[in-house]
Amino acid sequence: MWSLAEPTGAQLDDLRSSLASHPVPTGAGLLGRGDLAARRTGVLSANRSLWIVAGDASVVGHGVTDFRLAAASVHDWVMFDQSWTSLAEPTTPIELGATVALSVQMFGSWWSCGCRITQVRDEPSSFSFDYRALPGHPERGDERFEVRMNPEGDVVFAITAASRPGRWFTWLALPVTLRAQRRFRLGAIDAMRAAIRLASNEVLPTPIE
Repeated sequence: MWSLAEPTGAQLDDLRSSLASHPVPTGAGLLGRGDLAARRTGVLSANRSLWIVAGDASVVGHGVTDFRLAAASVHDWVMFDQSWTSLAEPTTPIELGATVALSVQMFGSWWSCGCRITQVRDEPSSFSFDYRALPGHPERGDERFEVRMNPEGDVVFAITAASRPGRWFTWLALPVTLRAQRRFRLGAIDAMRAAIRLASNEVLPTPIE
């Protein structure tokens, strides 16, 4: 869906409802391939097609409290708290099979599309989910949002995608599209770090005078 004005949450919710019944298989998909863990960028050959693998990761906190805050921030879709992205309201719960509608601003207009959550992993020291592009999305493929706490206690937020252009205009503008995807990943890391910092300050005990 294309528009000159930013769509309202209600409009995106209508788009989400229209896409909710579209069948999409759940499961690990491209991001479940074992050879993907060894690289963050490159080209993946699968399904007789070439898929672009790209990702970014950064430390956003430290310790159990920050890990829990990071996982809660992902549940709240904080990674989309950017000036050029928006989500349907109310936000989609992170559940297997749930449909999310989102919009991004590019070239002075807004492009709205949908994704389906295809896998959710909730473990003591990691939380992640994958979603897959639905019909109408300018890209094809999967994207993973993950927070994990390493043995040193660092809390890492990572985004990894295996995708390829899904429309003729994204093929033509592939370099621009790749830059926009990186801009989103870096903006998501900044949004997560800011949310954790803010929440950490809020949960600090009040000093006794």
